[in-house]
Amino acid sequence: MRHVFHTLRFSAVCFGSLGTVQAVLIPNDLGMGEILTKLSEAGLNITLPSEALETAATELKYYDKIISYDKTCPSDATASFGQSEAQEMITSLYTEFPFNCMNSPSSREATVGAFSNFGYDTGSLVTENPMSLAVECILQETVDSFNTSWSTSNTTSLGSLEEFIAYERSKVLWSINQPVSAVQNAYFPEIKSAISSSIQLALNPLFKDFAMTAMSKNFLVYVTFFIDSSDYMKLVFYANIEWAVNLENMYNPSKENVLVGQKLLKLFESCSHFTKSPTTSAYLFSANGDFLPRFLSMYTLWNYRFLKFYFSVLDPNVQLCKVTTGNSDAYELSIQVLHAFQSLAQSISLSSISGEEWTLIRAKTLLAQGLPVISCNGSVSFLPVGSYKNGSDKSKKPKGKKAKKINKKSIKRNKAKKEKGEDGNVISEN
Repeated sequence: MRHVFHTLRFSAVCFGSLGTVQAVLIPNDLGMGEILTKLSEAGLNITLPSEALETAATELKYYDKIISYDKTCPSDATASFGQSEAQEMITSLYTEFPFNCMNSPSSREATVGAFSNFGYDTGSLVTENPMSLAVECILQETVDSFNTSWSTSNTTSLGSLEEFIAYERSKVLWSINQPVSAVQNAYFPEIKSAISSSIQLALNPLFKDFAMTAMSKNFLVYVTFFIDSSDYMKLVFYANIEWAVNLENMYNPSKENVLVGQKLLKLFESCSHFTKSPTTSAYLFSANGDFLPRFLSMYTLWNYRFLKFYFSVLDPNVQLCKVTTGNSDAYELSIQVLHAFQSLAQSISLSSISGEEWTLIRAKTLLAQGLPVISCNGSVSFLPVGSYKNGSDKSKKPKGKKAKKINKKSIKRNKAKKEKGEDGNVISEN
């Protein structure tokens, strides 16, 4: 485990001597030196964060020498993309471990159930939105993996999970029309919490390289609030996807999702662009034709499967829960609900059907994952910082009756849906 993260952490350094001229000027501190100062003023020892930030900058400099910013986008990537094309894409991409949603592709039962569970409407996830099928697939698989359903689960049994989702949802809605400087300050508690957790994790020599990698990745998400060019934004997103693809390729015996990630990278490099918002100076996704719904559908599926693999095999907290309590299922349920619903599903739901605002939302919902503390029994706790009433969700609806609670001590996975890898690790897939 330690060797894998050690290798990935320094791969950018090893290949940093490529001769291509840099297209993007990347400071050694990613232009976030003041953030290190704020972390220090908040009481954190910034020795390891400084190293992680420099590693992130080195990684970007490496990718800047290999990525192309002006490739020609293939015509099939911008062709019409509706419900039938979405079904065909999902069916063709995932044949080894197909998504169960394809048994009834017109249903949005999991989507409606999940959003109703938390008291929200589904936003842009209407039937005519082709991205709604990908969201349905990941939300269904999230609960299927733990032999439960959105309609029979009571998320109040998971500590402050509902309060955390409501808090971060309000913050995202508040942030959309805010200037970049306000967003940087508002999300400092999230980056501080994530970095603080990684510093603590690094105290264990077995997990130090994992912790350093996590810090670098968190900095590469937070830096999107500081970026001042469209090429820089493209580079950061590319680097984050490439890292995840390489990591899964090293550890997952099944290469199905790796191949999806590699295809995703090629599409992203060839077809994606970013344009500055005239009101907030933040960068919006931009592409021709129907590329965005096609790309974001594929990204949602790929990222969900990557995270499912990551949190079932590589996350040190999963290993610690198994050692200390004998079971990590409750922890995994909470972390997967946060990533699948709070981040992936809401990043599309809160965007328009075109998907242009996705980048404004995804980075924030992803960075938010560093704020809560999740215990082995699945209980979520967090300390809210500030109030974002201006971003209150007008679409919040009263919740319906709750059915039986999730029994956190006896959550059982569907054993028939587990696959063992060649290295003996269990990889949960449907």
